[in-house]
Amino acid sequence: FLPLTMRGGLLSLHCGLAFIFLALGSVSGDVSYSIPEELKRGSLIGNIAKDLGIDLGRLSARKARIDTEDNGVKYCSLNINTGEVIVQERIDREGLCAKKTSCVLKQELVLENPLEAHRINIRVQDINDNSPEFKEDLLNFEIHELGLDALTSVIFNEKFVYDSMGRS
Repeated sequence: FLPLTMRGGLLSLHCGLAFIFLALGSVSGDVSYSIPEELKRGSLIGNIAKDLGIDLGRLSARKARIDTEDNGVKYCSLNINTGEVIVQERIDREGLCAKKTSCVLKQELVLENPLEAHRINIRVQDINDNSPEFKEDLLNFEIHELGLDALTSVIFNEKFVYDSMGRS
């Protein structure tokens, strides 16, 4: 048997651990969507109710809403009747993420009574400046010396190629 002081310490340790697990349980499940930039207002991003397995009745009963993590511009909203997350404001990737290679808009689905939060990550894809993608990092071409003139005349304007090579 443990002395009384040890029992109290273990009890508070168990209560502390239980509190931590309950607190972690209130923020559950990340949901990620990928959308092209500049979608029109009212465009569908995804159905959060289906993706998280939340009954539609719970959305209105628990006053569900979407908040931004930085309390900035509200780019999307929630239709509590359908569970759909929709575009509320035009999303401009360059304006939102500038020169970053990856652009993720962080939102949060909040349900009240009891408080529950779900992170929503919306990856915004650039529709204007798509970088080329290659299956291999290095492509080797073998061009024979005698075939160079024929190849360059097919691919490039002859005058440009000859002028750049110092030929007239």
